[in-house]
Amino acid sequence: MFEKNKHYKMKLNIFIIAGIALLSGSNTLFALRSTLTRHDVFPLYSTVDPMDKMLVRKQKLELFDAEWADDKGERFFFSAAPFAQNADRGKPMSGGYFFDLMDALLDRDEDKIDDTDLRFERCTRSVPLMDLTGRTPMIPLVFGDLPQGRTLGPLLQEAQSELFPGLMPPINDENVIDPCEEFGYFTFFSKKVGKVKYRKRGIRFDMSLRLGQDFGFNLQTGVASICQTRVEPTDLTDRLTISNDRLDSNGTFNGLKPNDVQDFLMERLDCIAQEIKFDLAGYQKTSIEEVRAQLYWRHIFNIDPDDYKKWPHFLFIPYLQLGASFSPEDHRDYNKFYSLAFGNNGHHSVGLNAGLAIDFAETIEISGEVGYLHFFDQTIDCFRVPNSKLQNNIFPFTTSVELDPGHNWHFAGKIAAHHFLDNLSMFFEYIMVEHAPDEICLKKADSAFKPEVLERQSGWKTKLANIGFNYDISPNITLGFLWQAPLSQRNTYRSTTLMFSISGTL
Repeated sequence: MFEKNKHYKMKLNIFIIAGIALLSGSNTLFALRSTLTRHDVFPLYSTVDPMDKMLVRKQKLELFDAEWADDKGERFFFSAAPFAQNADRGKPMSGGYFFDLMDALLDRDEDKIDDTDLRFERCTRSVPLMDLTGRTPMIPLVFGDLPQGRTLGPLLQEAQSELFPGLMPPINDENVIDPCEEFGYFTFFSKKVGKVKYRKRGIRFDMSLRLGQDFGFNLQTGVASICQTRVEPTDLTDRLTISNDRLDSNGTFNGLKPNDVQDFLMERLDCIAQEIKFDLAGYQKTSIEEVRAQLYWRHIFNIDPDDYKKWPHFLFIPYLQLGASFSPEDHRDYNKFYSLAFGNNGHHSVGLNAGLAIDFAETIEISGEVGYLHFFDQTIDCFRVPNSKLQNNIFPFTTSVELDPGHNWHFAGKIAAHHFLDNLSMFFEYIMVEHAPDEICLKKADSAFKPEVLERQSGWKTKLANIGFNYDISPNITLGFLWQAPLSQRNTYRSTTLMFSISGTL
């Protein structure tokens, strides 16, 4: 008996060490669960426990002496899952100086607002979706060197000459850029309409085929419709002019008259957008998201000591998933302000997950995994790049670039209970995802363009939770519900997802 228990302990120690090595080596691993997009960073394809998609349930039931193990399918898994995803706010990457404009406009009397209390409050709350990288300045549109062979349009040329008379281009006067992001700035929030709203509706399919004792193949895809509504932006220059608390004795902001800024820039937003061929209309499109294919390996080690009264019976399950994703849809249209990407924004990817699970026979299953996702670069011919480091969101010129997305890594920890209430099972999964900054290289060298501005804005990170409930109406058919709840964000949408599914095994 002693020798047998010693053998189990040695076997368990070996695999615990191997699991720790897998988890700690995440810098050399690849993952295929997250995406490149900031609005849907961790898409779900089914409501069932992720482990069940690797077709382990029948083997577990056999080891745990379940009565209906013989009736459970073990060769093929299929799931169809309609879903809905919504967001109307997000969090900036580094905070930034934002006051709570939405509360000010909706809940307070503007004539009684104490701007001193609001303006310099570092943002710890959510901001409108289009303000994730900061509010939109109009004055810097006339700043910077001109790209080779390019000129400003008539409206921007007029604004430049009227706002900075007697100054020869290029103009880069940082003194007229308000650090509080009010003077000469728009925020994409309207008192009448509210916030920009992001909506995604669709259906996703998840299929797994067992290829042998421990190997299998998984295929995932989906079709979705994305909508992002336009709102009339709020001109914060107008609000600052009314309060008049930060203008000098001449009624100017470091030499610029608020009325001139409004007349030549703020009130001409739509006309300037047309001039630079930048579409400010709302966005709606339906497309295939992406196609994910992966091979997986998992093995069940049955840790079944003889003395059940003293030691628990549990299963130790390490697993690996190697795969690739393909994006049928091209990259998003960078000339449309509200446009969003499907899948990985046209970038193909490869990846691998590594994890382990411990399933106790009488109680719960706990598991954890890590992963690292690599995206392939892509040439984009009409990509908007700033020609001044002070520009944000709207850029007057386009060029051809090689976009090499940064990598993704994620960590997921899960606790699950199978049939904890009759035929009802549930799981809770905590997830952290981080995207490294992109690398943007100009196809044709031009010192006027500043791609490093966009590179600094491209990183993001998020934390979220998946909560799933699944009810077996037969040994091989399951109905499920899942809620993906946002926990914290940096430079991502605060997206909430609801999903229903019907799944089956053969």
